[in-house]
Amino acid sequence: MTWSCEFLNSMRTLVVALGFMGSSMRAATITYSVTDLGTLGGRISGASSINAVGQVVGSIETSAGDHAFLWQSGTGMQDLGTLGGDFSSSSAASINNAGQVVGSSDTRTGQSHAVLWQSGGIQDLGTLGGTYAHATGINSSGQIVGFSDTFLSQGVGHAFLWQSGNGMRDLGEGQAYGINDMGDVIGTTAGHVVVWRAAGIQDLGPGLGFATNNTGKVVGRGAASNGHGDAFLWDSNMGTSQDLGTLGAGPVPPLGPPPPDSVAFGVNNAGQVVGVSLTSTLDFHAFLYNQGNMTDLNAMVPATSGWTLEYAYSINDTGQIVGYGSYRGSAQRAFLLTPDTSAAVPEPASHALCSVVLVGLALMRALHRHPNTPAHGN
Repeated sequence: MTWSCEFLNSMRTLVVALGFMGSSMRAATITYSVTDLGTLGGRISGASSINAVGQVVGSIETSAGDHAFLWQSGTGMQDLGTLGGDFSSSSAASINNAGQVVGSSDTRTGQSHAVLWQSGGIQDLGTLGGTYAHATGINSSGQIVGFSDTFLSQGVGHAFLWQSGNGMRDLGEGQAYGINDMGDVIGTTAGHVVVWRAAGIQDLGPGLGFATNNTGKVVGRGAASNGHGDAFLWDSNMGTSQDLGTLGAGPVPPLGPPPPDSVAFGVNNAGQVVGVSLTSTLDFHAFLYNQGNMTDLNAMVPATSGWTLEYAYSINDTGQIVGYGSYRGSAQRAFLLTPDTSAAVPEPASHALCSVVLVGLALMRALHRHPNTPAHGN
């Protein structure tokens, strides 16, 4: 039995289109431009969170102490101030898409309280009855999480959930680090990663939990028997945890330095993860975990940038990443990475995929017109 010419031509076109699509997708790698977020006169700055519109928060060194900052494109860096006035400190940990910022600040009495910055002002969220509290995360509804000591805990931290009108609620011993838009709170208690939900607490096993997204993915650092765990990604839908590995070269001699280690700090709704890992030379480098691969972010910026990207803390849904590193040998500086969209979006592969679909339809028509054409060779 012979193959029809129409069938053979359709097959040849399909093979070419598939080959083109594969090469296009392999060629499409994410690259980033780097923005130095600067300082306000001091030497040191560090970025901790970025929202959907590219507003960035973190901490900077000033002549009056370490202060929380808000950075926006076009207006630059703004000092958010403190509760304690001159020569007191504050830090910003998280920002939501409404521009509400949470963190902690020294008070005039020398305590450290959880705070909320909004509408140009600062609000004291207080503590759970102790002398310190730190707000670490805020969702789109304005729910805030963090940790605080209590009057009786003698410095031992308790996780809390703060809501407008209800104040600060004690979630029990531990630390809460993040909250998603469903109200799931991620944190750590008794050395285990936990998720606090309305229905109760879910234990995800030993380690530290730092962030969760709106699809139920959780990231942090797992625990290992040698004390040096790796970054992990836990999927609530699958009920599975994945070790993300490290940027290191593998195990070291028993009498050598600790093995390479990694920590995941942020995850966006696409499941892209950022954090820090030790390298084979035991340097700290920021990483991106995307589609099953951990990549050193230093390999994804121009070689002439002058940056060593050390810690990546947050990634938004457009792929922008913030953290800190060293610029041309300087002290710690906050950075913003913005993906090069022309490289990140594999447009040629999309065209090739369209070609595959069209050729597939033509192939089906050819088979329909020639039903005796064999499905495979004899």
